[in-house]
Amino acid sequence: MAERRDGSRGHQRPAMEIDLDGARQVKARRPEALTVFIAPPGFDELVRRLEGRGTETPESVAARLATAREELLAIDEFDAVVVNDSVEAAARELAEIIGLPSR
Repeated sequence: MAERRDGSRGHQRPAMEIDLDGARQVKARRPEALTVFIAPPGFDELVRRLEGRGTETPESVAARLATAREELLAIDEFDAVVVNDSVEAAARELAEIIGLPSR
């Protein structure tokens, strides 16, 4: 879990990397929570990335893709979407969304 300072009073606000069920639970308990979906540029690109790593079995890749399909269907449940077409661009966009100062 990463945290950032809220400029108003120095309070910490948590940033969490969680799955779809976790995001739903957070939103149910804290409707004011800002949820951001990090999306692949497209499903074909996700397949290419997962298979191109060569670090997982075909079964593991298939399971991850099945999960990704389910998560992509829920994209409208999130407050914002960042497309991860490049790590640098996605990081900048995410920082802007959560209000971090630009570097």
